[in-house]
Amino acid sequence: MYTEKLKVVHSNKFYVVGDLHGDFVSLQKILESVDVKNFPIIFLGDYADRGKYGLEVYQTILLLKEKYGENVIMLKGNHEDYERVDGEIVPKFLPCTFIQELKLKVGKSWRERLEEFFHLWNSLPLAVLVPRRFLLVHGGVTSKIKELNDLAKPSKEVEEAILWSDPMEEFGELANPRGAGVLFGPDVSEKVCKALNVKKIIRSHQPHLPEVLEKGYGWYHGGRVLTLSSTTVCGGVAVYAEVEGEEIRIKRVE
Repeated sequence: MYTEKLKVVHSNKFYVVGDLHGDFVSLQKILESVDVKNFPIIFLGDYADRGKYGLEVYQTILLLKEKYGENVIMLKGNHEDYERVDGEIVPKFLPCTFIQELKLKVGKSWRERLEEFFHLWNSLPLAVLVPRRFLLVHGGVTSKIKELNDLAKPSKEVEEAILWSDPMEEFGELANPRGAGVLFGPDVSEKVCKALNVKKIIRSHQPHLPEVLEKGYGWYHGGRVLTLSSTTVCGGVAVYAEVEGEEIRIKRVE
C-alpha cells in the first residue's frame, strides 16, 4: 500500500487521529464527524492491542483507504513494530494482544492474515510532513534528524526514535526508559523543526500520561509538541484534531 517512509500533505485542512488501541467505538464516532471525502485524515499508529477490536479498527481504516485513497494516511506506530524470528512473526513491544485476537476471530487462517498484516506494517510510512507547518509522527524525534532525507530514508536508529521516543522538558537527549528510542528535550524539537522548516510536531504514543488521560491531549516544549490520544481503553478521554492553516482544534469524541 505504501512505499514511502515520508508522506507530504499539502492540504490546508486535515484531521489527525492518535492511538486507537482497538477502540472501535471511538473510531466510528470520529469517522461520523469528519469529511474524509474532501480532506485528508492522518492516523498516527497503534491501531490494535489493549482494546478488544483491533481487527475491526484495521478493517475499517483499510476500507476507508480503499474508498478515499491518498486522503487516508496510516502511519506506523510502535505497536506495528514486528520482526521475523526463526520464521515466526513476533512483536518488539508489550503488551501484544492482536495475535491472540486474530487467532480467536480468524480461526485456522490466522497465520495467513498475520502475514498480510506483517507486509502492511512494514510498508507503512513513518512520518507526514505538512510543508512549513507540521511534522506528524507516532513517537517523536531525535537530534539525528537533520534534513528531510533522514525521514525519507531513515537509518534504523532514526526509525526506532520516530516510533518510540517521548518528549521531556529537560534540555538534551537521553535514553528512553522504555528501552527503545530517546527522551528528547525542547532544544532537540526546536532544532528538528528548524531543520525541516516546520513549526510544530504532532504525535501520540503516550495515552497514559495524566494530563492526556484527563483531556485527551497535552502540549509540551512551550507549545511546540502536541500529544494526542484517540482511545478510551486506557481509561481516559478520546479526542482527534482538526487542523486548518496553523490552527489546531481539539475535538472531544462524545
